Amino acid sequence: MNSGLIVTRYAKALLDSSVEQNESENIYKLMSVLADSFLQYDTLQPVLKNPMMSVSQKKEFITIASGNVSNTLFNHFIDLLLKNRREEFLQRIALRFCELYRKQNNVCMGQLITATPLENKTEEAIRSFLKKHSGQNVELKMSVNADILGGFILDVEEERLDASVAGQLRRIRKSLVNGSCKS
Repeated sequence: MNSGLIVTRYAKALLDSSVEQNESENIYKLMSVLADSFLQYDTLQPVLKNPMMSVSQKKEFITIASGNVSNTLFNHFIDLLLKNRREEFLQRIALRFCELYRKQNNVCMGQLITATPLENKTEEAIRSFLKKHSGQNVELKMSVNADILGGFILDVEEERLDASVAGQLRRIRKSLVNGSCKS
């Protein structure tokens, strides 16, 4: 069977069940943490594929990777995956679930990189501005990178606004190099 079809069916079934049980936001948070864990810990996928690991050990790893939060629907879902030996698809199911959830709830992803941490008030003002201008709820991941020197870099969906000092210096340098080549 097509693995993309398997992933989508499980993700869709979990989303539908979570909506019916009014748990979609909670499951979304769990699946987001789980998807991030797969990215952070490259040993997670091999552990789930390891035939020497017992089902209970795999479940324990999944529980820890999803933030150690107890949720009945999520636990039943993991039990079903393990029973059907579909745990190798869990990373892709988590990513697909998050994608379906965001589409259903009109949420877009964004990342804001600043040179220094922002105050909560400033973060909320940015979120409010983005929501007003995009017409969508924006899930904004914040990060600090002193290398940008000042300002910010904002990525929302496929758009980038580089208002960093490092970006401005790079553009000025490029302009000077291009200008001096023409003489």
